[in-house]
Amino acid sequence: MEGYPDRILPKEEAAARVLKQRTLTNLYNEHPVWLAHAHRDLDTAVAAAYGWLPDLSDDEIWSRLFALNQSRAHTQSSAELLQGTQAQYPRYAPAATFKQVSRRQKDTDTQQAKRGTA
Repeated sequence: MEGYPDRILPKEEAAARVLKQRTLTNLYNEHPVWLAHAHRDLDTAVAAAYGWLPDLSDDEIWSRLFALNQSRAHTQSSAELLQGTQAQYPRYAPAATFKQVSRRQKDTDTQQAKRGTA
């Protein structure tokens, strides 16, 4: 913003020493109560956004997130992924057509179904 420095500038040498010690590592090592409360509030908000209870164990959260990821990955076809890649990075998009990718995805799904890994 015009007229303001790009970062906090210390007023004096003592303030400069204090600012130099302000790192994320030091902050987390100090375990301030306000930070614990902020994490708790964020965890509660995220759980609510997913429709989960706020007191799930870490293992249960990881399990649910993994299952959600697998579900979304399974429903999103390779053709959609390719289309997104081409839209975002047209220079780097693969030469395969959507039809070719869809056929490859169908073949992969068929093979997985035969192995029971779908």
